[in-house]
Amino acid sequence: DQSAVDAVNAFIGCVVDSVVEAKQLLAGHFYNFSLGELSVVMHDLKLENADSVYELELLKPEVDHYHLTNSLGYGKCNVANGGCEATSFSFGMNLVHAKRGNLGNVNVRIHVKDLKLVGGVEAKLDVNYLPLLQVADLLSHPQCLSVPVTNFDVYGLNSTVGMLEVGIAVNLNGGSDGPKSFTYQTKDSTELARLVSTLTSQGSSM
Repeated sequence: DQSAVDAVNAFIGCVVDSVVEAKQLLAGHFYNFSLGELSVVMHDLKLENADSVYELELLKPEVDHYHLTNSLGYGKCNVANGGCEATSFSFGMNLVHAKRGNLGNVNVRIHVKDLKLVGGVEAKLDVNYLPLLQVADLLSHPQCLSVPVTNFDVYGLNSTVGMLEVGIAVNLNGGSDGPKSFTYQTKDSTELARLVSTLTSQGSSM
């Protein structure tokens, strides 16, 4: 439905332009976490052509009303100045070791075009629980919406991609041979599908 796609893109554009960029919410340090003795501080997230959804289909009945298909197309090429502006995300990470101090920084930039994710969900509800749900409880505890769900499963996960490029530049303190950088790029949809399937499969590490 094109109206749904337009609405989602308008919402993304509004959030990015009016909230994220105008108030500089993601400028400077915006998230940090630790891995053992290593502290990672993420900073300066930048978004370009983020409102690039071109397909959106949610909870469409497939075989019966228990099996619902979903699809998302993201990364529509924005034709500008005679070229194609890809959807891109970039951010930096400062690395600090508990004993060795500041190790340096890593800069990451991701370009994506025509990424499509598809998959289905099998959901069964017991309507006998519905009369027990009070509006006040749902507002204060939204997780109560899951009470009628007696079965939930995901199936048929797949993906295709027109182009995915990840560039990483590493600059570590004390290195004798200078900063390092490398780039990963793929147009192989089966390669991305294997990656997505591995990350979303049952038993995969989080």
